[in-house]
Amino acid sequence: MPFTIVCDRSFHQPHIRLLRIRPNNLQLTIRHIFVSLANMSWIDSFLPEYLRQSLYARVEPTVRTIANHLNDGNLTAVDSHSGELVVSELARQGVVNRYGYLDIPIGELIATQVAQNPGFDFYSVNLNDIILFGESKYVAARTAHNDALKQIVNFKRDQKDDKDLVTVHPFVPEGRRNGVNVTI
Repeated sequence: MPFTIVCDRSFHQPHIRLLRIRPNNLQLTIRHIFVSLANMSWIDSFLPEYLRQSLYARVEPTVRTIANHLNDGNLTAVDSHSGELVVSELARQGVVNRYGYLDIPIGELIATQVAQNPGFDFYSVNLNDIILFGESKYVAARTAHNDALKQIVNFKRDQKDDKDLVTVHPFVPEGRRNGVNVTI
């Protein structure tokens, strides 16, 4: 595991979790993240061919941008561009590994923009079939959870969760779609 979970607790309400993750070795963690994000084989596992072509066309430019930000996995320190990617991917991996939630690629890969995903950073589905929307922030000098909470409030006001459902839909297994609920 490229990281250690240093805090896992409820935050304000029982369904809001604070999961604090610390990379074990930054260089190895960045390499692991680069390999994880550059691997597009997940596209082949669930879509018909014509949609795979569409998703590859959407994801390839983003992977090239990510490769640039992470110096092809050889980055030795993070900045604001690479830090956000690192934090988003570690948060996604954290909820998947810690809670057994559904493994959905980060928003940076499945959104329509090449970089700087304008929506939530990661998505998952928990064991109760509730779609979860996650927001990660990277701030070098202080904790960033207040920044993330402010952005979540803005996203909720702008109905970003509702708008992102169409992005998440293909990743929810067909047998689980009827029971899915939404939460932030």
